[in-house]
Amino acid sequence: MIINIVDLGIGNMNIIGKWITNCEFDINFVDTPEKYLGGPIIIPGVGSSSQLLTELRNAHFDHLLNDIRKDGEVILGICAGYQILTHSTNEDTFTKGLGLLDGKCEKFDSNTKGSTQWKRVEIDFNHPKETLDNQNAEKILNGPAYFNHNYAVYLDQEVKHFQIKDSVLGVQFHPESSGNFGQDFLKLAMERY
Repeated sequence: MIINIVDLGIGNMNIIGKWITNCEFDINFVDTPEKYLGGPIIIPGVGSSSQLLTELRNAHFDHLLNDIRKDGEVILGICAGYQILTHSTNEDTFTKGLGLLDGKCEKFDSNTKGSTQWKRVEIDFNHPKETLDNQNAEKILNGPAYFNHNYAVYLDQEVKHFQIKDSVLGVQFHPESSGNFGQDFLKLAMERY
């Protein structure tokens, strides 16, 4: 399987590439929508979500991502890549998001400090619309994940560390820096669809 990676010159492409090849997937770095080869796509996230959104729109990836979602292919946003998939971000300046996932990106409130730490995360890959009879316990992943951020996705005043909506996945943590848990996450995410 080939995994496309949005490459706008922002982010940690070497680490993302190594993570994907360690999981035995092939890589296609996509710096223009025309280079997208079909299949899953990852939006890496290091840096400002507002800047990432601006660069993404300038390169016309917003239209491509909407088409990919309509086709049911996996879109995975990591950290700032997750934040831009929501309705808006307030990092640097207010910027309208892509609206593929719910919520909005905001700076942690004054009672919460930024997060550079390991946290235990449990992700249920079972589609929320499936009945209990169709759920598979092997699609639940639990383990330590690496977080490094000062902004987060809020939904109903609650921080959402990840979301899954149809074929769109967003994670605030960095699976590419989360060891075996991150590798298991990528494999399950790609198998899901």
